[in-house]
Amino acid sequence: MNDAGALEGLKRRVLRASGWSVLTQIASQAVRFGGSLVMTRLLVPELFGVTALAMTFIFALNMFSDLGLGQVVMRHPVADDKEFLNTVWTLQILRGALIGGAGLLVAMTLIALGSMGLLPMGSAYAHPALPSALMVISCSALVSGLESTKTLTASRALALRPLAILELASQVVGLGVTICWALISPTIFAVAGGAVASGLTRTALSHVLFDGVSNRLFWSSEHFKNILSFGRWIFLTSVLGFLISSGDRLLLGGFIDAKKFGIYTIAAMIVGVAFDVGGRLINTVIYPALNEAYRRDPASLKSTYYRLRAPVDAVCCGIAGVMITAGPAMIHFLYDQRYTDAGLVVQILSIPMIFLGLSSGGNLYMVIGKPWLVTILIAVRLVGLYASVPPLVLHFGLAGGAMGVVVGHLVTVPAMFYMKVRHGFFSLGRELLGIPFIFAGLAGGLGLNYLLGLVHR
Repeated sequence: MNDAGALEGLKRRVLRASGWSVLTQIASQAVRFGGSLVMTRLLVPELFGVTALAMTFIFALNMFSDLGLGQVVMRHPVADDKEFLNTVWTLQILRGALIGGAGLLVAMTLIALGSMGLLPMGSAYAHPALPSALMVISCSALVSGLESTKTLTASRALALRPLAILELASQVVGLGVTICWALISPTIFAVAGGAVASGLTRTALSHVLFDGVSNRLFWSSEHFKNILSFGRWIFLTSVLGFLISSGDRLLLGGFIDAKKFGIYTIAAMIVGVAFDVGGRLINTVIYPALNEAYRRDPASLKSTYYRLRAPVDAVCCGIAGVMITAGPAMIHFLYDQRYTDAGLVVQILSIPMIFLGLSSGGNLYMVIGKPWLVTILIAVRLVGLYASVPPLVLHFGLAGGAMGVVVGHLVTVPAMFYMKVRHGFFSLGRELLGIPFIFAGLAGGLGLNYLLGLVHR
């Protein structure tokens, strides 16, 4: 196939993958959102805060053991190299066992610290249900380690249809278990048990839904060295990324009680729906497509990046505008009065969504083999986040904590522009294309406010 035919084939696969990615994300978020509406009526707000904190600990262990196995598979020159894929799978199993054991150790440490009175009194960290939730959720890490590498090779090939089935099926099963359990016993174990059920479903389906290499235990020192060579930068980036992406929960959990933390969790989930839509397009479509474009024609990387990014800017800027103007009305419509304070938090947390498309530029540096540039960007944001949240939450409470999260996002914007200019990936005209969608979203939010007001009359 000539270059023109190859590029046309890539374009068709990108469009098809984008469609599946968006549809999957919409369906996934609908399940997640609908589940939250049900669960907020079955469980008290405190349990949402405790669950979010337990999941944050597990996420931390995931990030602190990340070798970038997905990215390594994406970059490997041979898609169906059995020895390579089985080495990856063996590493994945070892990592899952490490995470599960570490989760149990953290739970026991929390019990010990609590008995000695060393946890902040009245904080989410001191809630008695936290260690139990953490112990149960740790089991899901053991199960996830057994997931087939077929999911990674499917993502590499932009074959997102079976991945969509996998994700939605596991999510529905997990939610179903959670709701049934909560109806019988509305405790923290309902949410934790649902997480384990979801992981079991995903792992089982990963071995039967996909074509490709069937995994078995195998070890290649050569492949391990190659994985480690690339993965050390992914590891550092993941550690810093965790400290950023979960920094709000790590910090706020020590400054506010479990009830307020649960309210923050609901607001963050609402905003996270939109972030996840853009993030999914970036991770499942833009990154694989940029890798393939770079392998075929490195000179086309900049133009391919901006073409792929355009829909992300349109979606994210538009949704940000809607949430900035309609956040409180949405919370009032969807939840009872216990969650009213989440409205202002939604408005504040929506601001960084405007720059999500810009942040996708980090994929460019991964593609060209300079992951340390992403590490630098993350470090800048890390400093901004941890310097801003504590003083703001102390002076302005929950809303101040949300403002600190926004500051952490915004301090990276100048650095992102600088790096793009320096490496020849910057186009001012294309960077400004999202602005009209912001105003369209603000107008749409005003309209939504009016419609929701009519419903409540």
